[in-house]
Amino acid sequence: MRLSQLGNELKRNLAKLRIAGSANRRALAQQIDRNLQHRGLDNAIIHSHRILAMLWKIAPRASRVLSVGSCNLLEIYAFKGYGFDNIRGIDLVPADNDPGFVQVMDMHDLKFPDNSFDILYCSGAFHCSYDPRRLAREFVRATADGGLVCITVPVNFSTTEVYRVDAGSLEGLRGFFAPHVGEVIWEEVVPGDSEHNPNRDPIARTIFRVRKT
Repeated sequence: MRLSQLGNELKRNLAKLRIAGSANRRALAQQIDRNLQHRGLDNAIIHSHRILAMLWKIAPRASRVLSVGSCNLLEIYAFKGYGFDNIRGIDLVPADNDPGFVQVMDMHDLKFPDNSFDILYCSGAFHCSYDPRRLAREFVRATADGGLVCITVPVNFSTTEVYRVDAGSLEGLRGFFAPHVGEVIWEEVVPGDSEHNPNRDPIARTIFRVRKT
């Protein structure tokens, strides 16, 4: 199926999702176009290995992992390369040649029970949210108490209709998750066009434990 045909089919499927408001549905339709254009990018490898190097030190290999906004299978296989085999992904578009790792799903409405994951990993998707506080609540809900939320986002950039949320800083990013941020395990801000950030804008990365009580 051609990408344009796939995109139109996915947009038609938005009507079947429980998404309140035409503006939110329009935002997801724009995100589908963006994700289809980015299917072949390998930036996920650079971003995921920065966080995986830390997870390797602190997280059991049997951890239940969710990759949010997988886009393609690179993130999935990066985690598997580090021994995290209990992983699944979600995205608005299906991954090419996927043996069953990635489900088509809106990240604001995760179809998983509470406390389903020990690690929730989201790189390059949080800043596309049409409702970041709702998204943060959904991440917290799906992650076990004491589990790890790992996020990579650009900061201090010019927002658009697709790239909608600029947290501005690590503090701003964690603020979406208040009061559920427990121990901050590791974080960094990396300037653009540098060794660990191939993008133009600065990148913020954080790993923190979810605190539910």
